[in-house]
Amino acid sequence: MWLRRKCDQNLRNVWDGHKLLDLEELESDLETELEHIDFNYEPATLVLDKHEVPPCKGDISVDQVQLVWLPSSIDSNGFSQPEY
Repeated sequence: MWLRRKCDQNLRNVWDGHKLLDLEELESDLETELEHIDFNYEPATLVLDKHEVPPCKGDISVDQVQLVWLPSSIDSNGFSQPEY
């Protein structure tokens, strides 16, 4: 009985050590993948294509109509200047 418990404990230790190695390997893989993503997908270097999608008549609904007036004037250079 004692030998059986000792063997079970040794097997658990080996298994826990194996799980620890797997966890370290997964963390290393994760770090490598994150570095790859950071390097290849820098927001400042991404090239974006503009695609305009026109709305369909069924996609538009109006609940309220409101009128808003912001007073402004046109200066001598032809630019609109707010008067508020």
